Amino acid sequence: MRSLTQHAAPLLLDHFSSRQQYLAMLMGIGTTAEEWFRIEILGVLLKLPGVTVVGTNHRTQQGADRPDFTLTWNNHALLVELKVLPQDKNYRYGWQRFLASPNNRKDFNSVVAGTRSGVIYIHWADEDDWRACRSKIEAMFEVECLQEDVLPCASSSVVFSYWVAKINTGSA
Repeated sequence: MRSLTQHAAPLLLDHFSSRQQYLAMLMGIGTTAEEWFRIEILGVLLKLPGVTVVGTNHRTQQGADRPDFTLTWNNHALLVELKVLPQDKNYRYGWQRFLASPNNRKDFNSVVAGTRSGVIYIHWADEDDWRACRSKIEAMFEVECLQEDVLPCASSSVVFSYWVAKINTGSA
């Protein structure tokens, strides 16, 4: 996931920079539009040599705990979760919405447990709200943000972040 992030993140930022009108519209109507992001991200990932899309959470057995993306990157299997969380009418801040859903916590716990390779988290609100969300994630889970890209959009920002489990560097 670290190598994939290094190669894919700049392409994803460039791709979504060209779609700021769509992002502004999605922000304006308050939708997560996770399916739209999934399609756009898959399109970008397929441009990278060495990436194969094995499946998405729509192509496997219903009811199973399925990752959003099942990929191979240079012959390494990656199971990646996608989180797309804007502010909404029920929560004043995006970080509150993140904390309110057990699925969000489950996905980060899966990264820590090693059953997922990483999380691509797309957050939109103001940058202060993102910083609060990021600090809550870092306090709650043994994960690290590999990269964070901020895309100004409309009257707010969209933050693309890429998360993996922390590497334990301590010795026994």
